[in-house]
Formats: sequence, C-alpha cells, structure tokens
Amino acid sequence: MGFLPPEVSFAQQRHKISAVLWCHVLALHLLPVKMESQREVVEKGKDLLPVREPGQDYHKYFNAKEYNKMYYTNIEGHVGAHGAMMECVIRFYHKVFSQGVRGQRLLDVGSGPTIYQVLSACENFEEIYLSDYIEQNRQQLQCWLEASPDAFDWNHIIKYVCKLEENEVSWEEKAAKLRKRVRAVMHCDVRHDPPLDTDRAPFDCIISSFCLEAACTDEKNFIDAVTHLAKLLKPGGLLLTVVTTGREFYIVGKERFVFGFVMTEDLARHAMEVACLVVTICESHSTPSMIKNSKADFTGFVNIAATKPQ
Repeated sequence: MGFLPPEVSFAQQRHKISAVLWCHVLALHLLPVKMESQREVVEKGKDLLPVREPGQDYHKYFNAKEYNKMYYTNIEGHVGAHGAMMECVIRFYHKVFSQGVRGQRLLDVGSGPTIYQVLSACENFEEIYLSDYIEQNRQQLQCWLEASPDAFDWNHIIKYVCKLEENEVSWEEKAAKLRKRVRAVMHCDVRHDPPLDTDRAPFDCIISSFCLEAACTDEKNFIDAVTHLAKLLKPGGLLLTVVTTGREFYIVGKERFVFGFVMTEDLARHAMEVACLVVTICESHSTPSMIKNSKADFTGFVNIAATKPQ
C-alpha cells in the first residue's frame, strides 16, 4: 500500500472513496428531479395565475393593450406556433371578400381591440359597424379610428393585407378607407337577444372572430348566440365566424381567462343548423402539439361561412 501517505490508513482511505462515490450517485439521482421541477414550473406557470371567467371578469381584468401586444405585435399574430393560425384567418377573410361578397352594411361582433378582421371587408361594404362587450376594447378601437398616438400600431397587418390583395392601393390609403367606412363602435353582448341595440339591422354580413367561444358559458349559450346573430342577418346574408377548438384558457398579461365549455367543429356546425343557416365553407385546422404552452391552450380552429336562406 505504498501509494498511501504514511499517516492515512487503508480503512480511512476506503471510507473517503466510498463517501465520494455516494456523493456522485446522489447527484445523479437528484439532478433529473431538479430539472423536472424546473420544467414543471414553466409548464404549470399558468396554474399560478388567477382564473377569470366569461362575463364580468372581462370588465375587471381584461387588458386590451396587453392583449394586442401579446398576440398581434407581428404578422405571425400569436407568437411562435400560433403564426400560421393568424395568417390563415386573414387569408380566409381575404378569400371570401375577394370572391365577390359585398353589400351595404357589415357588422363585426366581438371586435375586441382589433381591426385586422375587417381590412378586406372595407373594400366591399360602405358601412362597417364594430362592436364589443368591453368598454376598454371599444376605447382602443376609437383610438385607432381617430389616429391617436396611444393607438396600437396595425400598419404591419395592413401592409400584409394589401400585399394579399395585390392592388395598387397603398397601406395608408387602405387605413384611411377603413377609418372612413367604420360608422360606429357599439356595445354588444352575444348572450342577449338581440346582442346589440341598433336600428341599423338587418346586415348583409356579420363577422365574429374568436368571440363566441370565449363569451359563452356553455354549449346551449353558444348555440343561442349564433341564433341571435342570425336574426340580425338579411335573407341571403352571410355569417363569417372563426372559433378555436379544444381551448381551455389563454393568458393576457398576468390574467388567465378560461372557457366555459370546449368548442368542437361538430358543435359549431350544429349551432349553424339550429340557427337555420346553411354552411358553405367549413375549414378545420389543427395546431401543433407545441401550441399547448403557458400562453394559450387549444387544439385547432375552424373558419366557417354560412348563409341565411332567402
């Protein structure tokens, strides 16, 4: 045992080696546990946020500026895997309106604080009416219509739509046309019949994007809401709606807004049937598994066009 210092016995050396080995073994066992807990914090971070329900919670906790910042800062819309979704929705509206859908009056129900959904429509309708349940959203819409410095910058989205339309209209002219054709920003509540107080009905076309599944508390409430909208349509009028499917929540700032029920394509089709609308387009899109993250949770979305019989 000549390699041992004279003052260290074999038993002492064996004890030291055993201690070192046990430290390495313990570290190997603990390291994966620690890494797993870090992943869980990221994945379950949404669970640490307060839960906000459809209805009055939106008045109290929804932040319109934060919503636009989180989801519409670039043309990809919802950051990351959500990108294809926003481009697909914009292209859906462009396709419908470029195929000759036109009229005098169009109503956008549940506009939120956004204007992207009516950019293609402003070429085909003389009067456009925006509406939302939340006063803060209506204020943000007015800010943009008045070209206020506090308004969200939609120029990147407007430029994208102009590129899709392949016309010679500049994005500045496009923005000016939309501002001119929006005649009012109104309060609405899709759970009520009628959902808004107006003498401008009936409408040639009604749009609703990512609204009905968030505003309604259950499946019956959703079906009733579609029926309420159908009543506002002229015979031969068109309802265009985009709904997310399999959605459980989405985050705005530090608030988690949950859904009262899980939307499906079958439910959306059934609601159209109950409202006596004829579905002419139904595009169902699935989203990658990566979409289930700490920002939002849904499995896909459906673009629907449905007409009211003459």
